[in-house]
Amino acid sequence: MPSKKQLAVIHIAKTRLGMTEPEYRDMLSRVGVTSSKDLNDSQLDEVMRHLEHMGFVLPAGPAGKKFKRPPVGSSKGALTRKIYALMADMQLSRAYVDAVARRMCGVGSWVWCDAEQMRKLAAALTYHQKRREAANGRP
Repeated sequence: MPSKKQLAVIHIAKTRLGMTEPEYRDMLSRVGVTSSKDLNDSQLDEVMRHLEHMGFVLPAGPAGKKFKRPPVGSSKGALTRKIYALMADMQLSRAYVDAVARRMCGVGSWVWCDAEQMRKLAAALTYHQKRREAANGRP
């Protein structure tokens, strides 16, 4: 069970990254829990790695007492939100997007893509969306 400080860090990261409640719940469900209070040590580590991968930075040492925003250039939060929005708009499953990421980037899941790979994935999904709209007669 995570400590109060660890839970606070998770929720601060969620806020700083601009995660919506469905995105946050999806992240927790991927590790097999419905609440951050139910995380075991390995699940907590996986959640923290995911949050750091999305751009959350927790400085080490005395500076760690204050939370800082990640540099704008290294944040993948906007790309993550764009991919989630495309998934919702086209009603794509996580498995579908994971398969596209596996094929394009050679990663097991799209959430493990780096910023450049996420840009390519977002572009591919946008292209797919435009093709789908053209096929359905939407402008």
